[in-house]
Amino acid sequence: MNSMHRENHEHHHHFNYAEMYERSKSMYNVPEIMEKINIREGSHIAEPGCGPGFFTIPLAERVFPSGKVYAIDSNYEALSILKKHIRDRHELHGTIEVHHANMIHTSLGDHSVDCIFLANVFHDIEDKAAFAVEAKRILKKGGRIIDFDWSKSETGFGPPNEIRIDMDRAQEIFRNLDFSVERAFELGLDHYCIILRD
Repeated sequence: MNSMHRENHEHHHHFNYAEMYERSKSMYNVPEIMEKINIREGSHIAEPGCGPGFFTIPLAERVFPSGKVYAIDSNYEALSILKKHIRDRHELHGTIEVHHANMIHTSLGDHSVDCIFLANVFHDIEDKAAFAVEAKRILKKGGRIIDFDWSKSETGFGPPNEIRIDMDRAQEIFRNLDFSVERAFELGLDHYCIILRD
């Protein structure tokens, strides 16, 4: 794998993925997030940079039974934790497909997904233009990108403030990459969500 194309967080941050998963339980109101981003049964969703899969299971619950979540990460440790959580949810086995790949080369087929869900990773993508090319390749016409990320504010936890992207700047980057902004809103004190169309 070309290390130039790995997500930035994989060679700058060292995560304890199991601890991250547990901490996320108290940090996020997942039902509220899922409701606001309007994930539908039957959707096919790519989740690049899925990590240990904190959002993968809730996404799969929303698209079940006829939809699919493609959980993508280039970190084996994170994916092994995700696979353990999938094993605990037998009914979702056919709904989640795990891919060891990166965000620039996802290994998914052309125009194969309705939506790309990014959870706390867009600020870490080094080559955003290359990501945009890959996103447009795998999205169906009119497909959505959902960018859920850290607000640029001192929270005392999460990534360093200097690498975060505030909501206005993130929208500007996406527009420059030829996506249109459908909706943008704050989620709690620490995060925002931008919903985009190809």
